Amino acid sequence: MVQLPHTWPEQLRLSGHVTPLTAGTSGQSYRLRSRAGDFVWYQARRDFSADVFALNARRQGLMQAKAAQLGLAMKPQWFGLQGVLTPWLSGAHPSQVQSAIALPTLLVRLHQSAWRPALKRDLAWQVTRYEQALSSPQFQAHFSTAQSQLMALAQRSRSKGWPFGLGDAFCHLDAGPHNLIVGADAICGDGVCLIDWEYAATADIAMELAMAYRAHGECGMEFLKQYQRLSHLSNTALRRVFAFVPWVDYIALLWAWIQWPGQLPLWGQAMQQQLLADGFEPPTLKI
Repeated sequence: MVQLPHTWPEQLRLSGHVTPLTAGTSGQSYRLRSRAGDFVWYQARRDFSADVFALNARRQGLMQAKAAQLGLAMKPQWFGLQGVLTPWLSGAHPSQVQSAIALPTLLVRLHQSAWRPALKRDLAWQVTRYEQALSSPQFQAHFSTAQSQLMALAQRSRSKGWPFGLGDAFCHLDAGPHNLIVGADAICGDGVCLIDWEYAATADIAMELAMAYRAHGECGMEFLKQYQRLSHLSNTALRRVFAFVPWVDYIALLWAWIQWPGQLPLWGQAMQQQLLADGFEPPTLKI
């Protein structure tokens, strides 16, 4: 059920139109029609998983507001602990091919920003936090042999040390075609806007790029090459990005195990089997 703050300005109060949007994986969102225009209301999620993922609507709104100052996102109309209200964009999600060209420009601008969020989501922090959550009885009851084997494999792999990255920056941490909007209304970033800033934080650039590489599927290398061209990354730096790829796959799996205990989606099942087969060896970089 939609829960709207009573503290909104008069001009943003509803005129009677509230439409649920396709449920996101981190929370529920709604399209609101008001006298001031159309908006998206990202309603804060308050449950165990949201706590594990360190989700906070006020912080999400702040991240988006900072990104808006960089020309990367729409400025929120309102945000607080209850959720984030942002202007409705009538554009569309790009294809993987389109995103591989457009997204690097936005991420370079984001990563070159001097601002650093207080929350730091580094690789060790995420893996440790998610694994600790999964050690609770409510998740252990759903654990499969494959999950136990994979967690043991991860523990052995990180005993050799975490991958060496590219340095910390302001990162989105869920960047991909699914969180880009292109179109006439997307007035930021030359007609391209990044949306859904709930995971944004200070993080290693290599982790962000590894996540975005995976999000672009078969166009992952095109994405990385475009980012490399714009940011002047060396081939050595790209190898560091690839060292993060199995670890971001593992983070995605940990996230999925928490999100859907005992009901891992097909993409998660395939990723789980791939990690068990390949271990934490990075994919081959073909330059």
